[in-house]
Amino acid sequence: MIDDRDCLKLVHRAKACRTGGPTELTELDEVSLNGAIQGIRSLYDTHQRDLGNPYIVMSDLYYTTKMEAVRAQMFHDKRCICSYLKSRLDALTHVWWNSPGGVTSTTVILDKACPGEKAFVREHASLMVAYMSSLGGLDLRMATHGPPKVQRYLLLQGVRDYVFVSTMSGRTVQVYPGKCLSLVHEDATALVSAGVAIMMK
Repeated sequence: MIDDRDCLKLVHRAKACRTGGPTELTELDEVSLNGAIQGIRSLYDTHQRDLGNPYIVMSDLYYTTKMEAVRAQMFHDKRCICSYLKSRLDALTHVWWNSPGGVTSTTVILDKACPGEKAFVREHASLMVAYMSSLGGLDLRMATHGPPKVQRYLLLQGVRDYVFVSTMSGRTVQVYPGKCLSLVHEDATALVSAGVAIMMK
């Protein structure tokens, strides 16, 4: 079988890039990348040679299993290459989305990109700038993590005796006339709708 060490290196580099972020982006590992590509070509040549061998009985379980194993290895190595390349592109686009001036201002990261990746970054930046311009110049990079979660509380005053279980916290709440309550929006609206409490101004 073909030596799979090059693919293993690519997987490790992809994992480091994903877990460590753009700071783990190094220069393109062309040696391992070319080694993995050459491995796929060798596996393909082996697969085609076996298919064209008139002395191989395709119904033989030995040859069937061998060819399936070779085919599976090719797809495995291809996924390793794709994972490595995608992790690099994800890191570059991540820098662009988290930099006020875009990735072009982060020369330390961009210098580690190969010519094809630099062309990808330029095209990506151009498309995103055009898209934001169509939105009236809104810079979508100003808030990439979404708004903070806010729990709304409402003040109520009980108007009659009532006991209920909160649908949000699961705790039991006792209501009686004149009692002041501070409840989350969902529980408060349920009590008001039932006529158990009224909103306090």
